[in-house]
Amino acid sequence: MEDHEIAAFYAEHAGRDYYGRLARSVGGSCGVAAMVIEGEDAIAAWRRLMGPTDPARARETAPGTLRARFGRELPDNAVHGSDSAASAGREIQLLFPDLAPQPAAARL
Repeated sequence: MEDHEIAAFYAEHAGRDYYGRLARSVGGSCGVAAMVIEGEDAIAAWRRLMGPTDPARARETAPGTLRARFGRELPDNAVHGSDSAASAGREIQLLFPDLAPQPAAARL
């Protein structure tokens, strides 16, 4: 992701002590694979599959999750997932600007 894309994507975290590390982590990654997941309770299901944000905690409490298996340490936790329908809508529009907006119920 480009710097301006990272800034827009993580705008809600700007000003927090970890923001610089987060931006460098995403900007220095080997690439980003973005996807939109649809279905009933998609946000909650994806968050369960990801596991806790902190990979160390994920390894302790949810060892089969993506962050437990592939995350290193914060902020390099391997995967991102929207925390709400509002965040998902904003993030989808940032990553997929040509995707036609759909009602939240159909998208999530």
